[in-house]
Amino acid sequence: MIIYISMILWVILMRVLCSGEMKYSTLPSGGRSYKIRPAVAYITVAYIIFWVGMRSGVADTGAYIDSFEGYQQSLADIPSILVSNAKGQAWIALTVFFKNCISTNYHAWLMVLAIFMGVSVAHCYQRYSEAFFFCMLIFILNGDFTWMLNGMRQFFCVCALMLALPWLIEGKTKHYMLLIAALSLVHFTVWLMAPLYFILRLKPWSKPIWLAMFGVVCACYTASSVASFTEEALQSTSYAGATVFNEGDDGVHPLRVLVAAVPACLAWVIRKRIAAENNTLLNICVNASLFSALLYLFGVFTSGILMGRLPIYCEVFATMTLPVVILRFKNRTYRSLLFSGCLLFYTLYYYANVGSLYYVSDITGFLPPL
Repeated sequence: MIIYISMILWVILMRVLCSGEMKYSTLPSGGRSYKIRPAVAYITVAYIIFWVGMRSGVADTGAYIDSFEGYQQSLADIPSILVSNAKGQAWIALTVFFKNCISTNYHAWLMVLAIFMGVSVAHCYQRYSEAFFFCMLIFILNGDFTWMLNGMRQFFCVCALMLALPWLIEGKTKHYMLLIAALSLVHFTVWLMAPLYFILRLKPWSKPIWLAMFGVVCACYTASSVASFTEEALQSTSYAGATVFNEGDDGVHPLRVLVAAVPACLAWVIRKRIAAENNTLLNICVNASLFSALLYLFGVFTSGILMGRLPIYCEVFATMTLPVVILRFKNRTYRSLLFSGCLLFYTLYYYANVGSLYYVSDITGFLPPL
């Protein structure tokens, strides 16, 4: 746990040390957004990357390492891997390529993956966020950073889509859909972003958004039927046998839904200002916040194991929503209270959500939860 707390302290330290690097802009609301240089963002995330890349355990890391060491194919086998019915063909192909062309050491493999994921997150938040350091803190406090430790195959897809955010903003549908199709060979859940691509680009709280919300609520009400349909649809894929309902799986904790709903609720309060601004990036962030909460809600009624994995595709963008929305409140006192309140309650949520997470590496040995 001490390693994860040090990540928080590092982001705070970088915020203090780099205060002179921050270029402020005053918004019509009176709030002040800021930008930082890419180098500052990468140095900030470098500390997180180091500990993520150096681990030798934590959650399902052991399973990933066993898989890595078990792949004995050569480069000539990659075409057959890609056309096979194996789960995550492209992930296996990339791993085989890495072992044959770069290194057979799993530490090097974990570090390269950590660099890709960390740099992708830092790049997205540096370029598009209005408060980079706040976003990085929320990324940690909300537990999203744990995807770099657990669920790497899916988070690889999430990070690739973070890099493709310009295509989502500019409406480059063909580019985005081709990327989704390619990433589906890494993790099939990325297909979720195919319909969400069109939904996220809509104006928040418009009729289609309300219709989509109604659809999710209906799906919650008929969860068992939707689950059966999903399981049947997976039978013809490499994910045959996957279940939406698992015995012993209590679903997503309702607290997760409430936390995910915070940015969308704040956006609702100032929805008229957001509508007047009609900023595509802002619209995407608000909608991502809303559907992150709705997907978690569906997970409450189904599975925390399978369905609880889906919201991360929206949640990484929802993280940018908090500072963007708060900065658009006209009252300075409200803005200060909201920023302070978010940091306080997300910190409490962090301890509840991540407090039981241990750390293990060749450097530190096993570090138990606090």
